[in-house]
Amino acid sequence: MNISKKVCVLALLVAPFQAHAQQQTVEGAHLFLSKVVEQGATTFELDDGNGWGQVRASKSFCRYYSYDTASGFKAGEYGCGDYKTSTHDVGGYRLTSIMKLTRCASQISTPEVQAKDIEVDSGQKNYWKVSLPYRKPSYGIDWDKVAEVKQDGTSVAVSGIKPAIRFKLASEPLAARVAYAMEFLRLECDATSGTGF
Repeated sequence: MNISKKVCVLALLVAPFQAHAQQQTVEGAHLFLSKVVEQGATTFELDDGNGWGQVRASKSFCRYYSYDTASGFKAGEYGCGDYKTSTHDVGGYRLTSIMKLTRCASQISTPEVQAKDIEVDSGQKNYWKVSLPYRKPSYGIDWDKVAEVKQDGTSVAVSGIKPAIRFKLASEPLAARVAYAMEFLRLECDATSGTGF
C-alpha cells in the first residue's frame, strides 16, 4: 500500500472521532458552570469595596448597668452612643445555583440572610452593638462588563462588576476549568472586541 492510500485510510479512521468532539460555545459554558454548582461544594465571597467577605455595618458603643467581675454577670444597657461604621468578616456564602439569564448574563443564588444585631465585646464593662445588613439571595454577572477572571489555587475571582465575586471550588483542577469557562464567556461577550483593540 502506497503512502497516499495509507493517509486516506487514516483520515477515514480519524473522521468519526473528530465528529464527536464538543465545540466550545456560550451555551456550553453556561451549562458547565451550572453543573459544577449543582455538585454542591462551591462557595463564594463578595467584595463591594470593603474587602473579600467583609460587610460594612453600623455600630454603637454601649455600657452595661452593672458588671460583676467575679461572676462575669452583665446587667442591661447603661446607654449606647458613639455611632460609627465598621467592617466585619462574614466569610463565604453557599452557592446554590448559577443560571443563564441571557447570552451574556448569569445569576448566582444563595440562601437569603436577614439583617441581624450582634454584640462584640470591647472590654468588661462595655461592648459594641453591631447591625449586620440584609444580604439579598441573588447577584447578577454581566459578562460584557467583567474586566478580569483570575484563578488563584482553588479560587476564581471575577472583577470589574459590583460587587466583585470570588468563587471557591472543591479542587484546583476544577477551578482551572471554571476559570476557563468564565474567561470564555468574558471574551465572547466583550463589547469592545469589534473595535480592533
